[in-house]
Amino acid sequence: MDMTNHTNLKFAIFGVGGTGGVIGGYLANAGNDVTFLARGAHLAAKAEALEKVMRAADIHAHFTDDIQRDALTKFSFVSPMGAAGLYFDVTSEAFQVPGEVRETFIGLIKEVEALGHAMGITFDRDLVATDLRLMDAFAPGLTTSMQRDVASGGPSEFAGLVSRIVTLGQKYHVPVPPYTKIDTWGKAHGLA
Repeated sequence: MDMTNHTNLKFAIFGVGGTGGVIGGYLANAGNDVTFLARGAHLAAKAEALEKVMRAADIHAHFTDDIQRDALTKFSFVSPMGAAGLYFDVTSEAFQVPGEVRETFIGLIKEVEALGHAMGITFDRDLVATDLRLMDAFAPGLTTSMQRDVASGGPSEFAGLVSRIVTLGQKYHVPVPPYTKIDTWGKAHGLA
């Protein structure tokens, strides 16, 4: 790399305390692209401040100290809806009535929950009850982005939303039969 031009470089500064903040400030002042990565108390303070700004702008925001739990909680809805919706080729109203689609959705949620427990995650709510309440409030005709991507012939999130659960099930010795069934079907249809 030609270091004769010392500007327009990209830097990531991990830690925005006194030293990291000053060094990053000098680098930015010299015309470089600087990204600050906060940690510890600085991260918490910045995240809480950002949450307040976003809420003031009418953007739902939530600061968390347990990102794995919260991400897996969200995943427990998105992945099962996408997997079951794609597998059964159905829209939201099919999940809202008793039957195979709803039971598969519930089974997939329980598998995500079991994986979370095997990973040492303690959930702060009943995932099945929470996800069913959310699903039952949906308008008819809704699909997931994965369903729309597959329908348009584009790349999809199948590997991350379905196959990844099968891999994690194997890693953590958690049986995931509904995910395995949908993963096998998806692979047979060229989705993974």
